[in-house]
Amino acid sequence: MYYKLKERIEYRGYPLLLFSNAQGGGNDSVHSHDFFEIALVRSGCTIHCVYGRENELLQKSTLIRGDLYVIPPGVRHQFQDKRDVLLYTMGFLPELFTEEEFRIVAELPALRELAAGSCHFPRLHLLPLEFAEAERLLRRLMNHLQAPRQEAAHRLMAKSLTLEYLISIGLHAPERWSRAPETADKKILAAIEEMERDPRKLVRIPETARKYGMCASGFSRKFREITGMPPLKYCRFLRLELVRQALTDSNVSVEELAENFGFADGNHLIKLFKKHYAVTPHRFRLSRRADLLKTPRGRDILGGPNNN
Repeated sequence: MYYKLKERIEYRGYPLLLFSNAQGGGNDSVHSHDFFEIALVRSGCTIHCVYGRENELLQKSTLIRGDLYVIPPGVRHQFQDKRDVLLYTMGFLPELFTEEEFRIVAELPALRELAAGSCHFPRLHLLPLEFAEAERLLRRLMNHLQAPRQEAAHRLMAKSLTLEYLISIGLHAPERWSRAPETADKKILAAIEEMERDPRKLVRIPETARKYGMCASGFSRKFREITGMPPLKYCRFLRLELVRQALTDSNVSVEELAENFGFADGNHLIKLFKKHYAVTPHRFRLSRRADLLKTPRGRDILGGPNNN
């Protein structure tokens, strides 16, 4: 099957569509399209397959909540074994952007396949707070695309938000994992959800593995296949995300944040934070405060209430 953006019933004369759509279960048919597709998994899990011109399977990977995939025009792909999958799916034609805008976006680390038309893609995974920021951008974008009045202004804002979204996800460092599961173990998915609900909770691998009926080595291996990192490293990244939010929203000292979020001390937190975000907590806090002073609606961007 081959889909054209301008032939979809949702098309309203603008080369950009965005859906929040439920995929349900089962398998899709193999298909391609004339537009660039970028989808963010809101919930559930599925297997995403990419095929070559001769129907040969080129890539097969499990997608879970927080995963992104990018498909350029003409690439054949499908979902298999969908389990209550809900997606934010964006489709756009190159004419949405100027040549210079598209070139800049296509040079970002996680989006280089956009221009290359590659059939081998890195896996991109957003941690919970990154996911929340991306979701806020997408919801604002949908509001502007659906606005009935002042069409030109809303379309200009939609383009601006699309660029902001693409840049925010494109700056992620993509990973090409050497191993990926054929199917996602529901026990591992449950463990990930539990960890994301309370990242400050101390994780002991042997105890967690026993809780989900697995040995420690098997649990760690399957966890890494799905998330791309060991359980303790994933939990540490979740805690760093909480620290990042606290630096924006409070005046709590780094030493207190280290104690509150389970780091050995302030120096240990500073070292890990700088390694992950390429900036110290102090400089990060100063830059966020400066952004808030410059942007009246800054809290929409930084993770605060969104009134749209």
